[in-house]
Amino acid sequence: MTAVYLAWIGYGLEDPTTIALSLAASLLAGRLLYRLVETPCMTLHTRLVQANRRAPPPPLVNPL
Repeated sequence: MTAVYLAWIGYGLEDPTTIALSLAASLLAGRLLYRLVETPCMTLHTRLVQANRRAPPPPLVNPL
């Protein structure tokens, strides 16, 4: 999508500007998805998993 827009304003697909801006756009999109989707889901997952986890059994005592 970024490359199509840059081609429309006069930059070719092999132009270093197109490559750099496409790379920057994809990194920005990945970072936004991580912050807006992955982080809240993992927080919720951690909260739910901790609520369902049972307490560990007590350690075995050696009768000797």
